[in-house]
Amino acid sequence: TPEGAPSFNEVAANFGNDQGITIASMRDVPISETEAWRNFIFQADLEEFAICLGESFSGYPAAGAYIPMAPVGDGTNGGAGGSDVTVGSTTYSAVQYTSKNILTGTFNDELYAGRGRAMGEEAHLAGKSECFNLGIDLHRTPFGGRNSEYMSECPTLTYLASIPEVKAMQECGVAAAPKHFVGNDQETGRDGVAVFFTEQAFREGSLRGGEGALRVANAGGIMQSFERLGTDFASLDTAMNTNVLRTEWGWDGNIITDAVPIESGDTWGNGYRSHSIEMLASGTNAFCLDFAGEHAPKALEWAREHNDGYILEKLIDSVIHHAYVVSRTVPTNGISGSGHMEYYRVWWEDALLAAAIVCGVLAAAGAVLLVIGKVNEED
Repeated sequence: TPEGAPSFNEVAANFGNDQGITIASMRDVPISETEAWRNFIFQADLEEFAICLGESFSGYPAAGAYIPMAPVGDGTNGGAGGSDVTVGSTTYSAVQYTSKNILTGTFNDELYAGRGRAMGEEAHLAGKSECFNLGIDLHRTPFGGRNSEYMSECPTLTYLASIPEVKAMQECGVAAAPKHFVGNDQETGRDGVAVFFTEQAFREGSLRGGEGALRVANAGGIMQSFERLGTDFASLDTAMNTNVLRTEWGWDGNIITDAVPIESGDTWGNGYRSHSIEMLASGTNAFCLDFAGEHAPKALEWAREHNDGYILEKLIDSVIHHAYVVSRTVPTNGISGSGHMEYYRVWWEDALLAAAIVCGVLAAAGAVLLVIGKVNEED
C-alpha cells in the first residue's frame, strides 16, 4: 500500500448513496470521467458491489449498483462459447469456426472481419457481453498446445490480422477479449511455467502481437495466462498490467485472469494463482472461473481487517472497468435510462438448496452408520 493512501473507512463511507444513475445512462460516458463512474458505483451496497468481478460464464450482478449479469463466451473458435443459441422458441447449435491460424494464412482482411462479425452476431444472440474470441499469442514452437487458437509465428501478422476481427465483433455489441495475454508458450505444464525474454525480444515479439487488438482496435477485455513472466505470475505483473497496458498503451479494457477457482478447503484459490490482493494491486480486474464469486468479497474482507483503503480503491477501479464494458454491450439492451434491475431468489431455489443439504446430511449419516456396522462386525 502506498504511503498516504486513504483508510478503508474513508473510502467505504461513500457507498450506499443512491442517486438514480442507471447503467443505461452510462453508455456514452467515457471511462476517463472518473467522478461520474465513481458516483455510479457508490450507489451500491459496500458488501455486494464487487461480486460482479467473479466471472463464471454466466456472471454475477452487482446488486444495488444496477450492473446486470454479464455472460461471456469462451473459446477462440466459437462466439457462443459452446452454448446453444435460443432465438424465440427455436434453439440452434453453436457454431465452431475455422482455426485462426488457417484463416490468418489467407492474408485477407475481409475474411478476418467476416469471422469477427459472424462470431459477434452469434454471441449477441446468445446474450454474451464479452467473448474470449481471439488467440493473440505467438507460435514460438510448432509443439505449442494452443497453436490452433493462436494466429501466427509472426508478431506483425498477428498485430495486423487481429484488428479487423476485433473491430467487427465489437460492432455487434459484444466486447472482444483476446487471450492469453501474453507469452503463453505451452499447454502441458503451463501452470507456473516461467518464460524468459529480453525486454527487446518481448516488445518485438509477444507484446507486439497483442498490441493491434488492444491499442489499435481497442478490444473491450483480455484474458491473462497461467505462466510466469520471468518469475512473476502474469496476473501479478505490474509492469505488464499497469505500466504497459494502462500507461504506455492507454488501454481501458477489462483485465481478467485465466482460471483461478477457489477450491474446497482453500481460502483463496489454487497455489500461486491464489494471491487476489496482489492481483488487484498489479492492475488485474476480474477473476475467471470464480464460480462462487468469492475472490473480490475476500479481498474486501482483507481490506477491512487491515484498514486498507488502497485495495478498496483497486476494487472500485476494477468494478468501473467491468461496468464500462457491460454498459456498451448486450446485457444493457432493453434497459431504459430511468429503469433499474432487482434480483431475488424464488421459493423453489431455497427448496432445492434445502433438499440438497438434507440429502447431504443423510448421505453422511449413512456413511457413518456403515463404518460403525463394519467395525462391529470385526469386533
